[in-house]
Amino acid sequence: MNNPPCFNLSCAEECDIAEIAKLERVIFPDFWSEANIGASVLSPQYVTLTAKLENGELAGYGILLLGPYEAEILRIASAPDRRRLGIGEAVLKHLIYEADKRSLSTIFLEVRESNIAAVQLYLKNGFCKYSVRKNYYKSPSENAVLMCLTK
Repeated sequence: MNNPPCFNLSCAEECDIAEIAKLERVIFPDFWSEANIGASVLSPQYVTLTAKLENGELAGYGILLLGPYEAEILRIASAPDRRRLGIGEAVLKHLIYEADKRSLSTIFLEVRESNIAAVQLYLKNGFCKYSVRKNYYKSPSENAVLMCLTK
């Protein structure tokens, strides 16, 4: 069994935008455009993190929207060939830390109902399910599970 790769978390920079957008297109059927990714990287209203392997390869990323009283996790993604290595959880924990250091005690997110691994990850890290949005996602049509973490 191989050891999981080492990776570093850091705030995304302008030079990361195209690479994040490329990975976004691979992972999500409702992918964000490069312009939307760029807005999240360049705006102080967001925290956009990258998880990069030692060789500089983008292995994952996360996007947190900062509100005046709460935060919302908009994206957490791991490259398909880098899943189950702890990257998503590390990104999640760092996004929670970023909300905490801004005194934002509530974090919201939504996740596809069929994404059992993600739901389990969020539950493991203190999130609770509080509602379902019927047919929220398209391509394919699917319910969204709404979750929140309150500290």
